Amino acid sequence: MKVKILIAFAALTLSQTSFAAHYCNSSVEYLASEYNGVRAYTNTNGRTNDPMYIAYNDSQFSSIYASLVRAQSNGETVKIYILEEQDGDDAASCRDGVVDYIGSVHPL
Repeated sequence: MKVKILIAFAALTLSQTSFAAHYCNSSVEYLASEYNGVRAYTNTNGRTNDPMYIAYNDSQFSSIYASLVRAQSNGETVKIYILEEQDGDDAASCRDGVVDYIGSVHPL
Protein backbone atom coordinates (compact mmCIF):
# COMPACT_ATOMS: atom_id res chain seq x y z
CA MET A 1 0.00 0.00 0.00
CA LYS A 2 2.79 2.44 0.89
CA VAL A 3 4.51 1.71 -2.41
CA LYS A 4 1.34 2.53 -4.38
CA ILE A 5 0.97 5.82 -2.51
CA LEU A 6 4.63 6.66 -3.09
CA ILE A 7 4.33 5.89 -6.82
CA ALA A 8 1.15 7.97 -7.10
CA PHE A 9 2.81 10.89 -5.31
CA ALA A 10 5.87 10.66 -7.58
CA ALA A 11 3.67 10.61 -10.68
CA LEU A 12 1.74 13.64 -9.48
CA THR A 13 4.93 15.53 -8.71
CA LEU A 14 6.44 14.75 -12.10
CA SER A 15 3.26 15.72 -13.93
CA GLN A 16 3.18 19.10 -12.19
CA THR A 17 6.79 19.87 -13.11
CA SER A 18 5.88 19.53 -16.78
CA PHE A 19 3.79 22.69 -16.35
CA ALA A 20 6.74 24.75 -15.17
CA ALA A 21 6.69 28.26 -16.53
CA HIS A 22 9.01 29.02 -19.40
CA TYR A 23 10.35 32.48 -20.01
CA CYS A 24 12.73 34.54 -22.10
CA ASN A 25 14.82 37.49 -21.00
CA SER A 26 14.16 39.60 -24.06
CA SER A 27 14.40 43.02 -25.65
CA VAL A 28 11.27 44.19 -27.48
CA GLU A 29 12.11 45.17 -31.06
CA TYR A 30 8.63 46.23 -32.15
CA LEU A 31 4.92 45.68 -31.52
CA ALA A 32 2.39 45.04 -34.28
CA SER A 33 -1.36 45.50 -33.82
CA GLU A 34 -3.55 42.81 -35.34
CA TYR A 35 -7.33 42.44 -35.57
CA ASN A 36 -7.60 40.54 -32.26
CA GLY A 37 -4.39 41.31 -30.39
CA VAL A 38 -0.81 42.52 -30.42
CA ARG A 39 2.20 40.63 -31.67
CA ALA A 40 5.53 41.36 -30.01
CA TYR A 41 8.77 40.76 -31.87
CA THR A 42 11.67 40.22 -29.48
CA ASN A 43 15.24 39.06 -29.30
CA THR A 44 17.50 37.57 -26.67
CA ASN A 45 21.17 38.54 -26.90
CA GLY A 46 20.71 39.48 -30.54
CA ARG A 47 19.00 36.19 -31.47
CA THR A 48 15.44 36.54 -32.77
CA ASN A 49 12.72 34.80 -30.75
CA ASP A 50 9.42 33.47 -32.04
CA PRO A 51 6.76 36.16 -32.33
CA MET A 52 4.84 36.52 -29.08
CA TYR A 53 1.14 37.33 -28.87
CA ILE A 54 -1.37 38.80 -26.40
CA ALA A 55 -5.12 39.02 -27.19
CA TYR A 56 -7.07 42.24 -26.68
CA ASN A 57 -9.65 40.34 -24.62
CA ASP A 58 -7.04 38.89 -22.22
CA SER A 59 -7.74 40.06 -18.67
CA GLN A 60 -4.08 41.12 -18.34
CA PHE A 61 -3.83 42.86 -21.72
CA SER A 62 -3.45 46.44 -20.41
CA SER A 63 -0.74 45.55 -17.92
CA ILE A 64 1.20 43.35 -20.34
CA TYR A 65 0.93 45.82 -23.21
CA ALA A 66 2.09 48.71 -21.01
CA SER A 67 5.10 46.66 -19.87
CA LEU A 68 6.00 45.79 -23.47
CA VAL A 69 5.71 49.44 -24.61
CA ARG A 70 7.83 50.63 -21.67
CA ALA A 71 10.50 48.00 -22.38
CA GLN A 72 10.58 48.93 -26.06
CA SER A 73 10.69 52.68 -25.40
CA ASN A 74 13.45 52.42 -22.81
CA GLY A 75 15.47 49.69 -24.51
CA GLU A 76 15.06 47.51 -21.42
CA THR A 77 15.34 43.74 -21.22
CA VAL A 78 12.32 42.11 -19.60
CA LYS A 79 11.40 38.61 -18.47
CA ILE A 80 8.50 37.39 -20.63
CA TYR A 81 6.69 34.29 -19.40
CA ILE A 82 4.98 32.24 -22.09
CA LEU A 83 1.93 30.07 -21.47
CA GLU A 84 1.48 26.40 -22.26
CA GLU A 85 -1.40 25.18 -24.38
CA GLN A 86 -2.57 28.64 -25.36
CA ASP A 87 -3.59 28.95 -29.02
CA GLY A 88 -1.69 25.75 -29.87
CA ASP A 89 1.56 26.80 -28.23
CA ASP A 90 3.48 24.27 -26.17
CA ALA A 91 5.63 26.92 -24.46
CA ALA A 92 8.63 24.65 -24.83
CA SER A 93 10.92 27.41 -25.94
CA CYS A 94 11.02 30.99 -27.13
CA ARG A 95 12.62 29.71 -30.34
CA ASP A 96 10.69 26.57 -31.29
CA GLY A 97 9.03 27.98 -34.41
CA VAL A 98 5.60 28.43 -32.78
CA VAL A 99 4.06 31.79 -31.89
CA ASP A 100 4.18 32.09 -28.09
CA TYR A 101 1.30 33.44 -26.00
CA ILE A 102 2.44 35.98 -23.40
CA GLY A 103 1.43 35.17 -19.84
CA SER A 104 3.21 38.02 -18.07
CA VAL A 105 6.04 40.54 -18.42
CA HIS A 106 8.38 41.56 -15.61
CA PRO A 107 11.32 43.98 -15.37
CA LEU A 108 14.71 42.44 -14.67
